[in-house]
Amino acid sequence: TDGGSWASISGDTSCLQNRQAGQSLELSVNMCINGNAGENLAAIPANVGTYKTLGQEVYNNGAGYTGTVYRIGWESNGNWESPQYVSPNYCWTTEGGALYVSGYNAIAKAILSGDPTAKFEWDINGNGPDATHMQNGSTIASWYPGSTYVDSIGVDTYFNGSESADVD
Repeated sequence: TDGGSWASISGDTSCLQNRQAGQSLELSVNMCINGNAGENLAAIPANVGTYKTLGQEVYNNGAGYTGTVYRIGWESNGNWESPQYVSPNYCWTTEGGALYVSGYNAIAKAILSGDPTAKFEWDINGNGPDATHMQNGSTIASWYPGSTYVDSIGVDTYFNGSESADVD
């Protein structure tokens, strides 16, 4: 798909049908799915049906996939202050931890209602400001959505020659 709109993504299920049986699927899920400039996490309750539809599409068209992993609001501690990353691309990184947690959990609940085999990965950026803090100074722990909808924790790390290869 071209990925330019929700309609193009949700309307093309060929990526779910054209794969080998037994392959796993992992999807990064944008918390600002409408892609509107200025959209924020407070808009999630109005969009939960969209996330349920995503879960249904994956579940209904992904025969052979069991336990698709959804990465909701990935890299929430990343350094996304430069213009190319500011809303709508990573709107969830500029919101407070409580809004992020409630949004993450609402989205996970909606996806699970459409895909009963769904699994969820909470994901941070290994190249974030430091190992324990978000861009706004709050702790990463305050953004953890809780174990109800977290089956695994992931870290995205980008080595460009200036970082250490050590991961704590």
